[in-house]
Amino acid sequence: MASAGQQIRIAIALAALRHKPPEQSVQAYILDLQAAFPSATDRECRRAPSPNPWRDRVLALEKDLNELQAQYDNEKLGEFSLDTHLRVMSIKKHGQRMQIPSSGSCFVSTPSRVS
Repeated sequence: MASAGQQIRIAIALAALRHKPPEQSVQAYILDLQAAFPSATDRECRRAPSPNPWRDRVLALEKDLNELQAQYDNEKLGEFSLDTHLRVMSIKKHGQRMQIPSSGSCFVSTPSRVS
């Protein structure tokens, strides 16, 4: 069960969400509310505002992008590894052997035309 203080915070949050503009995201609305009504602990712990908040936002987005790219690359590598493993297993299952031509037979002969 939530404490009385937590219950009041939840009630205030729900009441505030009723007045969220429909075109604004919940995250943006929360940031607006935090800026308009900072808590006492926020005022004490808040560091000096950045001289360039757009730069900070771009750096955060670039960091997120790099993390997502690394995650994507890892997933693709895993898919490639699984696909290769399945192909090898399929070849072994069917008893096929991969034949590698010797160095003397690397050229392809073309049939001669008969006129």
